[in-house]
Amino acid sequence: GCLMSLADGAVPKGPVQLLFVSIGQEQPTLISPRNLVMLGDGASLDLVESHVALDGGRNLTNLVNRIVVGRGAKLRHDRLQLGETAGSLIGRTTYGISADARLTQSLATLGGGLVRNETLALVEGSGAELQLNGLYLTRDRQHVDNTIRVDHASPGSVSDQFYKGVLDGEARAVFAGKIIVRRDAQKTNAYQANNNLLLSPDVEIDTKPELEIFADDVKCSHGATSGELDERELFYLRSRGLDPDTARSMLTFAFAEEVLERFANPAIAAQARRELLRWLPGGAQLGELA
Repeated sequence: GCLMSLADGAVPKGPVQLLFVSIGQEQPTLISPRNLVMLGDGASLDLVESHVALDGGRNLTNLVNRIVVGRGAKLRHDRLQLGETAGSLIGRTTYGISADARLTQSLATLGGGLVRNETLALVEGSGAELQLNGLYLTRDRQHVDNTIRVDHASPGSVSDQFYKGVLDGEARAVFAGKIIVRRDAQKTNAYQANNNLLLSPDVEIDTKPELEIFADDVKCSHGATSGELDERELFYLRSRGLDPDTARSMLTFAFAEEVLERFANPAIAAQARRELLRWLPGGAQLGELA
């Protein structure tokens, strides 16, 4: 892992990337990175975190991130996870958010036999703003679990969770998101949405958006949807000459793209799009149309 500390007011010229690559070996491998990132008051950082599993190795990544965002600091954190069916990742990222800080986390989970992403954010100062975006793609018998907890401990802050999932084959996914608004955290605005696209009758999605509110002067909402592709939209694309696979893939790509376009780093967003196109039937032709 790494230790990264930015002084007050520090602004690096470009993004900083943490790249973790695991390669298949004869024996299963345990990888346990621990990263500590601290932003001083008024600092700004574009952080890119990539986890890539190659050659189908039976690897388990046990990840721990601890990130502190100082007063008035700004962090844009892009996370990309590319895995094989034999690989697994269990990760926890803990944020400490100070007053007037800005945090945007964008996470794409694209493959992996078993993946668990746990995000814990403690809003310790007023005037903070958080945006947590996530996309997960699962197929075959893969399992992806997203657990999020945003704890508003101070007044006048804003948080927004926006997660989307695409499931195919016999895959399973879990979304467990919780927003806590403490008694003293008045004037809090908190939102949560989880939308899932089911491409097979054999998939399973367990989604549980949750609010735990102890203050009375707040604006909070949550919601979840799960469903298939719209037959009317498929019919429209078919009427324009597209074959069934391309039409389905185009609608699936558009569904997922809404999250990918929120990534701060264009190169990471492009890599995620390439993986998404490779994942979709007829993705190569769809890439030419795009």
